[in-house]
Amino acid sequence: MKLITEVKIPEPKQPIRLKEGVFCMGSCFAEHITRFFQRRKIPVHANPGGITYNPLSISGWLDNLIGDRPPVAEEIFEHRGLYHHFQYHGSFSRPNRTEAFEKMLESHTKGRKKLLDARHLILTLGTAYTFSLRENGEVVSNCHKLPGSDFDRVFHPPHIIRDKLVSSLQNLLEVNPDLHIILTVSPIRHLRDGLINNSRSKSSLIIAVQYLQEEFPDRLSYFPAYEIAMDELRDYRFYAEDMAHPTQQAVSYILDKFTTHYLSPEVRDFSGEAGAIASAVNHRPLHPGSQDHIAFAKAHLNKIDQLSEKYPFVDWSEERDHFLMALR
Repeated sequence: MKLITEVKIPEPKQPIRLKEGVFCMGSCFAEHITRFFQRRKIPVHANPGGITYNPLSISGWLDNLIGDRPPVAEEIFEHRGLYHHFQYHGSFSRPNRTEAFEKMLESHTKGRKKLLDARHLILTLGTAYTFSLRENGEVVSNCHKLPGSDFDRVFHPPHIIRDKLVSSLQNLLEVNPDLHIILTVSPIRHLRDGLINNSRSKSSLIIAVQYLQEEFPDRLSYFPAYEIAMDELRDYRFYAEDMAHPTQQAVSYILDKFTTHYLSPEVRDFSGEAGAIASAVNHRPLHPGSQDHIAFAKAHLNKIDQLSEKYPFVDWSEERDHFLMALR
């Protein structure tokens, strides 16, 4: 008896292999993927401007990184005692203009290098709606709690999203021709738009993805995170209290599907071993300094030594220091 309708996941054009850099950009789900990789020592860099929900802003970010167009000082503005930039998340905002600007410049420079060196680009599209400044029509990534009267809320049909991303991805592939692109639509529901508009938004993104697959048949794969959430996890128990974000259990389920289909066998083996070390680091002993805790630390130091020989290109210094502290 089948109790769920399983989503058939297309095979990737190119699986993620050991030592291949991954660059993630997009909505909150891109952050989930990033943390999953970081925990397992898979080289990853994400969202140099912070979480970015809409594909037009993602396209703009790609264009600025490819063309090496960093933010300029004139784009920084003050609001409620903090200095912001419309294309950067509030985590970059600071009470000091110079400090905020330098933080943004540093992130742009690092992000550009990581993008051009990456072998895999994962883009997570969240919504087909954007906020645009009324004074000049600029699509913003963040409104920074400015009055709603300063912005227009705009819905973008699939062909607009396609045209923007096709242009950006063509330029990117010219400077990074070995890049493999993975697109996904975020399973997070944008309930502030209303259920009907959320469905329209997700539909526009899904159709745009189909257009992009036709434009880049050999370079672009689609991972159906949204479809897995809607069909395989068709139950409100898989949503948090806000009824918009998937629970950690749902995220883990979707990421397990991603791992099975998009990581090469050697990376799956490696991530399992690295994940076990990460779990041990996060373990909180009931009796620190006890014989059992010391034995636990020694066993994992021995395991790290074995992994260091097996994977000499991986830095295990933080994990090693953690267990050495238990022996002092």
